Amino acid sequence: MDRRTLAYAKEKNLFLQDIKKELEEKVKSLEEHNQKLIARLKEQESIVDFLRKENAALLPLYTCKLPKDKAIYFMTYVCNYYKVTMDDVMGSSRKGILPYVRQIFCYFLSIHFDWSVGEIKEYLICDRTMVIHNVQKIEGLINIDRSVLKDVLAHRDWLEKLNKI
Repeated sequence: MDRRTLAYAKEKNLFLQDIKKELEEKVKSLEEHNQKLIARLKEQESIVDFLRKENAALLPLYTCKLPKDKAIYFMTYVCNYYKVTMDDVMGSSRKGILPYVRQIFCYFLSIHFDWSVGEIKEYLICDRTMVIHNVQKIEGLINIDRSVLKDVLAHRDWLEKLNKI
């Protein structure tokens, strides 16, 4: 081999080594990124496990039906809890927290006070499909949103105290 061929081979070898080093760094970076993603997924799995356990705690209340005459106490409590008036909740405004409060009302009146869709519809002066939507909305959010689960558990605890009165 002549000198030019040797020089070219060395240059090519150095170039390939640089590419190899760059690829190794990128692989290392990707592996670190994957480890972070795996850690996040494990964290999310623990959140899902937490929600499943909390939902299991909600199940016994489904069988505990409260008398309808105590519903007004619950509604007053919820209005105070969210700092809204009953007139606001009975109105048609969709601003702020009012739709969420209506959803909570419908959920608890349906599930825990055993009101029919028609009774809730007449009481809140709304459409029956809205009542059904509100109940399903809270049932769905309980499974994915910690703040909704926390609210439902707080309201459930208050209802258990009310039921003892």
